[in-house]
Amino acid sequence: MKNPSCPLLQLVSPAIVFFTLVDMLAAATRGFKEMRYTVIAQDIVLSVVKLFLLFAMVLIGLTAARAITATSLTEMVVCGLLFSS
Repeated sequence: MKNPSCPLLQLVSPAIVFFTLVDMLAAATRGFKEMRYTVIAQDIVLSVVKLFLLFAMVLIGLTAARAITATSLTEMVVCGLLFSS
């Protein structure tokens, strides 16, 4: 018997790398005393992109898979922002 939450776990598993990478990059910027990158990425961009993507998902029909996708995409955007700084 297949677990019904298995597809959701498969969907979120690649995003775990980005969740971890964002935390590590934010810690590195704090270590170099460059707090502005951490604040911009985690406090401003993360909130704005997540709000925008979740609002878009609500308009087209919010499901658990789409909410996980929106959260994963948000972490990828923040990760790219922290990598470029």
